[in-house]
Amino acid sequence: MTMTALALLPLFVMQGAPDLNKEPDTLREVRAFKKLPSNVRKAAIRQGETDEDGNVGVNRKQGWVAVRDQRVVAQSLSMAIAEEDHAAVDKTFRAVKRTFDRQLADGSFPVNIKERNGRPVPKATYVSSNLFWLKDAVPALMQLRAWDSKYKADVDSLREPIRRAAEFSYGGRQQLFNRDGRNANRMLMNARSFVQLGFFLKDQKYVSAGNEFLKEALSLQDRDGVFLEDGGGDTSYQSVSIKELAGIYYLEPRSDVKDALRRASDWYLMHFLEDGSIDTRGNTRTGIGKSNLDGGEKLGHHPVSVSRVLAIIADLFPDSKAQSISDQFTKRAYINDRQRNPRDYIKN
Repeated sequence: MTMTALALLPLFVMQGAPDLNKEPDTLREVRAFKKLPSNVRKAAIRQGETDEDGNVGVNRKQGWVAVRDQRVVAQSLSMAIAEEDHAAVDKTFRAVKRTFDRQLADGSFPVNIKERNGRPVPKATYVSSNLFWLKDAVPALMQLRAWDSKYKADVDSLREPIRRAAEFSYGGRQQLFNRDGRNANRMLMNARSFVQLGFFLKDQKYVSAGNEFLKEALSLQDRDGVFLEDGGGDTSYQSVSIKELAGIYYLEPRSDVKDALRRASDWYLMHFLEDGSIDTRGNTRTGIGKSNLDGGEKLGHHPVSVSRVLAIIADLFPDSKAQSISDQFTKRAYINDRQRNPRDYIKN
């Protein structure tokens, strides 16, 4: 898709552009997480444990790789708010601020990834890494500001680095369309990131950019509700798509988005068995025996990620079986506040 075509994409609207001066209900997602058992929230907080420099996951184990891997800290911040664990809130918020300290002058963050062909890291990788981070950091910060006013000044102080990150990412839209166009979860991630940036920065330009990605993402949903991944359905990536689309809906409660969420959720919930395990037969990208780009096994379906999306579905659709499924899944996937290996509850 060319930049000309990108510019001509019609934008979804509902009664015109959203009123960015009206504060959205940023705590709705937090209220959904409050309905999860405390041990699940604690597992999510534990997952965001950082080193003294605020690094998490791969960045903690291997040294700084990319800002995309810091998103777990932001996800943990949301869960710490839901758990009302003030110590964890303060610790994860410090890590969020430390992450922004690594920002480069152009608005991007360092990327220490070796390309297989020996070529320089393409701009699309920097842009995508930015948006991976922002898609979880921005809503967590909006939630924190709404949860306790004492954090407002500190959150607002991050407006300028977030604006720089947004502008850098905005300039790389074409590269993202070219790279991510056939995988719905990536397109929805890009959409959510830009829409959230628009609400945080109160700039319609970013909301419009997000809606461009959203239009393409919704075209990748088939009649059964599946958001296509490499031409087919995948339960793990379906949950990602639901989470990202719900993030948009919480800000812009549009009927077309709600319908897409309902159909996506119905398909996803159908793949849970009575004992709380997940049927991954037919998955295109994840499951036992599926390989990632490095040749390792790509299981997907991490417990906290599954619990998070089930809580969101239960909030959006109380008439669904999401809550009862979540209860059964919790019994299968956790030992107290420890997550079990996906091999224990996914079935091919």
